[in-house]
Amino acid sequence: MHRSQLLDHTSRMVTAPNNDTIYSSAFLELSGGPIEINAPSSADRYFSIAFMQAFTDVFAYIGTRATEGQGGRYWIAGPQWNGETPAGVRLIRSPTNDVWMLMRTLVDGPDDLPAAREFQTGLTLSVPSGHTAPRGYAVSARDVNDPANFLALANEIIARSPGGGGELARVSRFAEQGIGSSTPPSEQLLDRWRAIIPPALATLRETFLFRDLIVDGWVYQPPGIGDFGENDKLRAAVALGGVAALGEEEAMYFHANLDALGERLSGASLSVAFAAWRRSGRRLLVAHHVHGHA
Repeated sequence: MHRSQLLDHTSRMVTAPNNDTIYSSAFLELSGGPIEINAPSSADRYFSIAFMQAFTDVFAYIGTRATEGQGGRYWIAGPQWNGETPAGVRLIRSPTNDVWMLMRTLVDGPDDLPAAREFQTGLTLSVPSGHTAPRGYAVSARDVNDPANFLALANEIIARSPGGGGELARVSRFAEQGIGSSTPPSEQLLDRWRAIIPPALATLRETFLFRDLIVDGWVYQPPGIGDFGENDKLRAAVALGGVAALGEEEAMYFHANLDALGERLSGASLSVAFAAWRRSGRRLLVAHHVHGHA
């Protein structure tokens, strides 16, 4: 669950990792009952525990901003669970039975890494007594260009959270495309998907560049990151290029790829400096994303 090393551009744990935070990650399956989270507390170390439902919306946070650095005991429960939590346990309700939990812990330089690791280990998971073990997936993701595999996996994700809200409540809109349908896809439908997937991926990669949101060379994020609503194009683009992005109440994402002459930025000849900045008595955390370019 805990990655105690700082990540670099070769990491695929998330698509755009920070190199000044360490990560803790777990996938929770809630059909058999809640999972208990014991979260650490800190008054001076930035941390953020984000909970993402099956369609990558963030539905809850624990951390420096969201809970003023207070941790504690939490139960994460799925949409069907209707039990009672024990005294002293706070309930977080997920709209889907599948949840990705991702904690970011700030590391204030190499000398701070041991202390950050110690804090990180304060995050623990357990299955409360009386609840059944998590279930696995019947379908495994394979080739993104295989429409039969894509539809089978999408439909299994949908079926795993009956009665859930959000995207699950509007699945019927996509039934003609084989999504949310119990009928096996016809060869004609699969051919249609085969024709759609490659150009759709190209469109999503272009969308993620947000070229129409550039100010003074910096690319700004559009509204809706982390809480996509019905903006499925943005949801898919971020899942492809920056999965696990946080909502704007927790984080803002700015990036620059080119210099004033239109040349790709290179650390071989350029450096970036940030002036000290405070707002409302709170520190600004600048998290440096690392990417590798071919």
